[in-house]
Amino acid sequence: PISGHFHNARTRKLQEFVFNHRLEDEINIISFNYTNTIEDLLSNTTDGWKKKDGSYVRLKPVAHIHHSLSEGNIVFGVNDIHQITNPSYQSNLAIQDIFIKPRANDVLNDYIHIGAECIIQDTNLFVLYGVSVGATDRKWWNLIGKRLATSAVARMLWFVHDKSIN
Repeated sequence: PISGHFHNARTRKLQEFVFNHRLEDEINIISFNYTNTIEDLLSNTTDGWKKKDGSYVRLKPVAHIHHSLSEGNIVFGVNDIHQITNPSYQSNLAIQDIFIKPRANDVLNDYIHIGAECIIQDTNLFVLYGVSVGATDRKWWNLIGKRLATSAVARMLWFVHDKSIN
């Protein structure tokens, strides 16, 4: 668990960030989940959230980077050919098109991944929740890391499940 002092210091840093950087008028969510859970959780916020000045922060449609079960096609597998250990599968183009996620997104030709790349390049506040930062999504973590490393204002909040809370 986070100690009270550490938690308060982190909260102050977040408040400073929000105060010092104008929050955008829209929120983009990139989901790595195959379900529509986030849409269900946010179903009562279709208009977004009202700000103190009376304007709204608009919630953009959720981008499912690996698609969702409701769409019929899901993308699962690995990040690149080096993560396929079977040499005969490594050389099989059909296997690559199905199990290497960036290639599968290209094959599906729906441009969700290109939109997600643009969102990441312009984001100043990343909020990670319920994701694992694993090698199978290395492309995305590298893009986020590059944005954080090259932007003077970009920040990341990563909410981690505390297993001691039941």
